[in-house]
Amino acid sequence: MEEKEPQGDGKRLIDVDTVVAYLRDHNDFFLQHPQLLAELDIPHMEGDGVVSLIERQVSVLRDRHRKEQEQLYALVQTARENERVAERLHRIAVEVVGFKDIDDALDSVSQLIKELFSVEYVSFRITAQRGDRAEYVDPRSPDFADLYHRVNRGRSVCDNQITPSARTFLFGADADVASAVFIPLGGKRPCGILALGSPRQDRFTAEHGTFYLDRLGELIGATVTRIANG
Repeated sequence: MEEKEPQGDGKRLIDVDTVVAYLRDHNDFFLQHPQLLAELDIPHMEGDGVVSLIERQVSVLRDRHRKEQEQLYALVQTARENERVAERLHRIAVEVVGFKDIDDALDSVSQLIKELFSVEYVSFRITAQRGDRAEYVDPRSPDFADLYHRVNRGRSVCDNQITPSARTFLFGADADVASAVFIPLGGKRPCGILALGSPRQDRFTAEHGTFYLDRLGELIGATVTRIANG
């Protein structure tokens, strides 16, 4: 099949008569390339411009095929993202497994989470340790008790309506945090809370899944408990 020289935008234009002649000489073309039938618009008319039932069925099947392709693409993208998150969790696990000091662990993990998960604010509030750091809190503190109550079933909570008191308690009075996620450290009986904050209100919302965040909390909680118990 001969093609005309590129015109204007550089695309090659094929003469209609050439296409017709090619298909006439290769009448098994669509048998060899059946996938093209799902992409072509070939009306089947039955007088007065009325579309036949066959044409309607083909249209429905083509639409269904398109939707299935879109769903498959979405599943592939989700699988790739899950793989990336799993890899990040693995890197954190490798980082924390050898720590023997909670201060060192919190400093290192905070920086790693910021880098791997692209979050602006990372805050720990730990009850299993005593010291002068802001991360170590009294479990009877009203601010901590309120957050602890929200995560005491071992599930992370996303909040894009964070209260000023919770924002100050976790990130400081000047923090630009519009949404946050509160992660229990250690499952159903957490030894503290990990909070991630973002200036974007749509970063952490109730619609977001927390499966991997829960696993992150369990991992860090186990590390804190191991170190605290010597």
